Amino acid sequence: MADKFLRDHKEGETVEGCFFLKGKRTRTAKNGKDYLDLVFEDKSGELGGKAWDDVPRLQKEVQEGRVVHLKAQVEIYNEKRQLRILALRAAFPDEADLSSLQPGADEAPEVMWGKVERIVAGEVKNPSFLTLFRKSAELYKARILQAAGAKKVHHSYAGGWLEHTLGVMETVLSFPSRYGLDRELLVMGAFLHDLGKLEEMGGETGREETEVGFLLGHTLLGLRMVQDLIAQIPDFGKKKETALLHLISSHHGTHEFGAPQLPLTKEALALHLADYLDSQVKIFDDIKQKGEGGISSEYDGRIGRRIYLGNGE
Repeated sequence: MADKFLRDHKEGETVEGCFFLKGKRTRTAKNGKDYLDLVFEDKSGELGGKAWDDVPRLQKEVQEGRVVHLKAQVEIYNEKRQLRILALRAAFPDEADLSSLQPGADEAPEVMWGKVERIVAGEVKNPSFLTLFRKSAELYKARILQAAGAKKVHHSYAGGWLEHTLGVMETVLSFPSRYGLDRELLVMGAFLHDLGKLEEMGGETGREETEVGFLLGHTLLGLRMVQDLIAQIPDFGKKKETALLHLISSHHGTHEFGAPQLPLTKEALALHLADYLDSQVKIFDDIKQKGEGGISSEYDGRIGRRIYLGNGE
């Protein structure tokens, strides 16, 4: 374990210890030589660095989404901290305390789960939907409490799946009654929309892409998982099943962003917008948290822009 968090290291200091490798890209310098553009993470946030030496070995040995042992020096480039990597290797088994390497949700998972249960109890009256929720909880609750919400885009830490799901559930309930939305269907769709991520990611850190996750993606996995659960519930109703599956299949909104189907009902549109809002606000919060001064952030590829940080005079 490192002696202190990444955010606390100053220019000229040496960083040494185990960190989560959040990003890894091979790039080519102007002289034609390959180098690795890397992003390391611990509970305090993330910090980038570049590896110029021993690139062929590192391309094979260190993997994105896993824990590595790093020795580096903090330097300033373009008024930003970055790491000059001195040594890097894959971490040994049990070498790192995973709880110190990844940010966590703002609330304890059990507290968030209690909120999910109260929303379902207050909004869902249909017996088939309640049975579906109960079966989902029986089968997946242990994984839900620990699951990350994504590999690295948003809510990418233990408890992130539940934090995001709860956020989407709360958001769909905030829509005005004049929209005439089916609140029961929306609550169930919000709870189940990312269920497939429990199969899409796994490994030691919970953020490694699985083979089936890479090949099918979380939306198709989620559809299959929900269909398997519904098959265990007699008289669930085909129309209700189709409406719910449509919400899951269209929650990304467009084909460009991975949705097999576009939102074709107002409930599907509402779920997509709630999902989009919760994920984007989280990205804005992440960018502001790691901002190091000035009125704007660096360009962030997740949202395709810089954002206002409000740190100017």
